[in-house]
Amino acid sequence: MVCEQDSSREFFDKIVAIDFEDYGTFRVTRIEGDDVQFALDCLVTIDDEPDFHESWRICFEGVRKSTVGLGYVDFIDIDGSHILLREYSETQLRLGFRGQIEGPEAVVGELYREHLELAGNWVPFTSYLNEGVEVTRLIGEGFGTLAVGPKTFINLYDTILKKNGVITSVTDESTPKEWNGSVFREFPRLTAFLFDDRYIVAEIASVQKS
Repeated sequence: MVCEQDSSREFFDKIVAIDFEDYGTFRVTRIEGDDVQFALDCLVTIDDEPDFHESWRICFEGVRKSTVGLGYVDFIDIDGSHILLREYSETQLRLGFRGQIEGPEAVVGELYREHLELAGNWVPFTSYLNEGVEVTRLIGEGFGTLAVGPKTFINLYDTILKKNGVITSVTDESTPKEWNGSVFREFPRLTAFLFDDRYIVAEIASVQKS
């Protein structure tokens, strides 16, 4: 699975600029590889450029997460600061709390709405919440660990709890790391490649004509 680095920038600049819903087609026809390194075979047409080469293979290396699938894509974007990347780049924190709240369901609703405002559907609401207990019951019990995750999310949850009269503690600051087979290391620079509402988080992407 060898792809050419030299043509990648021109290709990506081109496909990001096109609204394929109205001005062409972009279709993923095949996915080949494994969870860490794979390629998308794509058919691409651009209405205003009938001579544009149609068959492409996009190679992704150092993949950390992906939801991409086969089929048509209307919009493509490439983002080095996307909300999906916070868990790999930001300080990780633990949010603890204590204090009884009347109507914990309302607080959970506020947490959900603000999370959705911040992250949309890219990061599920439960991603960083305490896995050991249902969140409404946890808040109703009046103490515990609400969440462990990236600083952006923990700060948001912390603000909401405090606003509702809960005493909080933010602790256990750490740098996100991954196991490389022998040692834990910090994550390299990653990029989010967005295909409509699906994505690939990876280190490198390159292309070749096919």
